[in-house]
Amino acid sequence: MLSLFGWVALAAALGCYGWYQIHLPLNRLHSNDFKHMYLGAKIMRQGHSPYDAERLLYEAREHRFQTILPYVYPPFTGIVLMPLSYLPFGKALLVWFFISHVLMLAAINLIICSVYGRWSPAPAAFWVFYAALFFPLTRNLTAGQLNVALLFCYALIWYFHEKQKPIAVGFATAFGTMFKISPAILFLYFIWKRQWKNLLWGGVFTAGILLVSIAFVGWQTHREFIPLARQMSFGRSTWEEYGHDFYRQPFNQSFNSFFHHIMTKNPHTNPLLKLPKPYADKMTMLVSLILLVAVLYCARSKSQWNLSDYREQRDYALFIMLSLFLPSLCWDHYLVQMFYPMIVIGYGAARRGWRLMLPFLAAALYILAMPFNFDSDAFRMGLGILMMSIKLWAALLIFILLLISVKHPLKTEAGAP
Repeated sequence: MLSLFGWVALAAALGCYGWYQIHLPLNRLHSNDFKHMYLGAKIMRQGHSPYDAERLLYEAREHRFQTILPYVYPPFTGIVLMPLSYLPFGKALLVWFFISHVLMLAAINLIICSVYGRWSPAPAAFWVFYAALFFPLTRNLTAGQLNVALLFCYALIWYFHEKQKPIAVGFATAFGTMFKISPAILFLYFIWKRQWKNLLWGGVFTAGILLVSIAFVGWQTHREFIPLARQMSFGRSTWEEYGHDFYRQPFNQSFNSFFHHIMTKNPHTNPLLKLPKPYADKMTMLVSLILLVAVLYCARSKSQWNLSDYREQRDYALFIMLSLFLPSLCWDHYLVQMFYPMIVIGYGAARRGWRLMLPFLAAALYILAMPFNFDSDAFRMGLGILMMSIKLWAALLIFILLLISVKHPLKTEAGAP
């Protein structure tokens, strides 16, 4: 009977997902981010550099794009997306849209298989339904962003790690790192957990993919990415000469954005403090150091844990959270990558029977999922500035719940709800 209920619930969840994340977004695909990824891939295919602003702006005019953002990804990202650049832009966008859905549903099911120990329709129904209502996913899809691909990489890496396939772990980690940089945090995870085979194969494949990438588009293009990467550090922005300040935009949910909103003179808020700009960057570095130390302390292993142990899954989730907290950019649609941590803490809370955790978890999940106008005039002064970073606080709450979720032993399977 329970199994039948699970299948019915899954069918209903898939129906909701189809309506809210496929049907409705299809009517408003603004492709804000896919435009520069598509043009970057096309420019590299033509033998030019996507980091040349004039070239990118020229291609944007040729395609009659009203707006365009800088291409801020490694060259390998463009190489992976290069096959789409042979298609007309509208068709390429639709292909990427549906690829993202396949990767999203595959990632949820891979994570459930790992965290729950086996696939089951009931948890799949819950998390698919949550994905249907998860507005950052809608934002990712309408913009044509890469976060679903990164989530799939994180899910696949842990799946291969559980199966003790270090070569596959290494390749998936290297692919994710060269595709969007942020999965490089997993190299620290491998070192801290003494997973030397994963570290070795990750390094080998990263070097191999880099060589292939250089062979495709040349060393000069890769060199041009280095100064652009520096422009994404704390308190800086790409295309500042065109008036952009991405590091402190209202939709940026990073700590660096928050400290600039609340501490320094900026065009978005009337800050509570009016300190020189470097103070916000120093506060960001301090908080980043605290978060890093907290994760390293909690993820220390005195013995070799079972890979299917909740503690190990929790530790992996914490490093994923670091990949979101440490950079200067954390757009609200980046929170799609939190599905691994959210499923881990959701499973842990249910098994623990720790009722005090559940209201906080439910509140965090609700805030992360809901649509929100970060740019409201109500959030530009006083304590209202805190609301401009509301999803940062929800993500931080998930992080804290993960940190404290192994203080007491888990309930036995017989006593688990």
